[in-house]
This record gives sequence, structure tokens and C-alpha cells, in this order.
Amino acid sequence: MPVFLNISQTEPGIALICTQIDPHWSVKLSIYGFMLLAVWILYCAWREGRENFTTYIMGFLFGYSIEAVNTLAGNYCYQFGPEWLYLPGQVPLYVSCGWAMIFYAAYYTSLQLRRNWLFVATTSGLLALALDLILDPGTVALGLWEWLPPSELASVWPWYSVPWSNFVGWYLLIFSLALAQYLLVNQFDTDQTATLRWSTFLLRKIKVIALAYVCFAVLYFVYSTAVSLVAGHVYQTLLHASLVAIPCAYLLMRAGTLQTGSALQLSLLLVPAYLIFCASLYLLWVMANQVYQPLIFLLPSYSIVVLSIYYWPYRQ
Repeated sequence: MPVFLNISQTEPGIALICTQIDPHWSVKLSIYGFMLLAVWILYCAWREGRENFTTYIMGFLFGYSIEAVNTLAGNYCYQFGPEWLYLPGQVPLYVSCGWAMIFYAAYYTSLQLRRNWLFVATTSGLLALALDLILDPGTVALGLWEWLPPSELASVWPWYSVPWSNFVGWYLLIFSLALAQYLLVNQFDTDQTATLRWSTFLLRKIKVIALAYVCFAVLYFVYSTAVSLVAGHVYQTLLHASLVAIPCAYLLMRAGTLQTGSALQLSLLLVPAYLIFCASLYLLWVMANQVYQPLIFLLPSYSIVVLSIYYWPYRQ
């Protein structure tokens, strides 16, 4: 029988448990579709020009490096069958493709809405987080991964068994990469960058990744320090809520300055649409579980909001 992946994330000093599972056929099919979409978006990025293409590759390499560092450090592991291609460090290929697609869609959607370093970084993080919030519960419910044992952060009002620290990490990583990309790349005139060599493009992306790591290290240190200073579930819950509420409030404050009328880019819209479709598919298979029923009823309205934001740059 083919096997898929199971991630077990543990606290320091606790043995890592990795098991193999046989996922539902719908999950396997969704992953095959996911890989086809990744190839198509790579082709679309190539047609958009060297800057878009190398940005997609950069998202792939950034995501892979994050996953490889954690798997090699023993923070979590992937166990899957030979039919799933994987990269050195036991990182599935489609996981790195997921990083590339989500960053690519979130970043260029944000860039079309408003060209400002803080707005682009904040909105990119929120758009990526919005997809992770709806995708993770279904994958956890199907047993594709789990956090073992529940950490102190995971026990603070977890989002359907997913610790809030996971979402904070997602947001801060995408925020850092988008910030570095904007500061090092998008302040330049695109007419001038079009004449640069491939080696110059790639070297610039390496610098972006390095700066993103520095930004993330600083931001995560601040976050970890804040968590250690607050005691009790109520205060930690308020801390995590503020990390989402403040960026959302900032986005709402800038709603009147958002740019519209851009030419439709189907590649940027298909990423959230397909991931929401996958999340819906996963949740339908676990709808008998009463724990997930509220999320199933919330999904349609939540999906409309997320897709509306991704579609906003193309409004006439």
C-alpha cells in the first residue's frame, strides 16, 4: 500500500515519533493536482519575465531551506512512499512547491494593491496566513500531520489542534521574505532590471533570502520574548489575537488607497481557489466529527472573503 506523510513536532528533548499512513484517495488526487498547478504557475512566471520567474524559484528555495533545517534538526519529520518525490533532507517536493506558490500569489497580489514596503509585507503575510488557517485543520483531522506532545503554546486555545505558534511562524516567515523582496528588488525600475543578466537576478534573490532570515530571526525573538513574559492562557491568547488583529486593522485602514483595474492574472487566483477547494474536500471527509462541523459551516463565507481580497486588484 502506498504511504503518505506524517509530521510529528515535539518539544526539545522529547523523542520524535514518525509513522507512515495511507491517506484517503482524495488527498492523493489533490496532491497530484497541486503539483500540476505548481508547474503551470512556474510556466506563467516564466512568461511574465525573469523577475517573476526568479521570485517563484526564490520562494521554492526559501521554503525548502526552512523545511530542511527543521527536518535535519529533528524538529519534525516526513515519512512517505517512493511515489512521492522528495529533496535532500527528506523534504517532499510538493511542500517546497507549496511555499513557492503561496508566496508568489500573496506577494504579487499585495504588490498590485499598493506599492509600499509595510503594506506589501503585512498583506503578503496575511494572505498566506488566511490559506494556512483553513488548510491545516483538515489535514490534521485526516492525520496527515500532528503536533506531539501538545506544547505550552499549543495548549493555549489551539485552532483545531494546530498551535498558534505555527500560524505565527507562517506569518512572520512570509512577512520577512516579502519585506526583503520589496526592499532589495522592487524599489528598482523594472525597465532597468529587464536588461540584467540571469546571474544578477539570482544573486539578488540569494541576498533577499539572507535578509529574510535576519528579519525573521529578529521578529521571532521579539515574539518568543513576549510569550515568555506573559503568564496564563488569557494573556497569551490576547497576544496571539493581537498579532492577527493589528495587521488586519492596518489593512482596513489602507482599504481606501488600494489600487484596482489591473489585468487579470489567473495564476494568482488559482492558488487560493485550489487550496480552498482542497480544504473543503478534506473537511467534508471529517464532517461526521462534531469538532469540525462549525468550521465546515464557516468555510463558505470565509472562502468568499479570502477570494475577494485576492481578486481585489482586478476590480474595474
